[in-house]
Amino acid sequence: MGLLPEDDRELLLRGQACLDAGAYTRSVRILDAVNEKSPRAHYLLGQAAMGQGAYALAAEHFLQAEQVFPQDCAKALETCYRELEDYKMAYHYACKLREM
Repeated sequence: MGLLPEDDRELLLRGQACLDAGAYTRSVRILDAVNEKSPRAHYLLGQAAMGQGAYALAAEHFLQAEQVFPQDCAKALETCYRELEDYKMAYHYACKLREM
């Protein structure tokens, strides 16, 4: 994934801590401050967006992180697309999960 600046690592840890505490809005604010959006930052932003019920935004972030976190993102994308009532894409990711 490459090295992140020290500040970005700190922000990722703080954003993760807020997610773990269920503070999704605060997590988004912290993670938005990350200078270089790594796949990890996108994955965490996707989780925060899901927690807020913003499934379209969450899907965008998970798609950015899918190469690095394929199984976690596939599971999250299936959920997002199901919530968005895009059953074709939900089925696509459900099948992808079965293949992993």
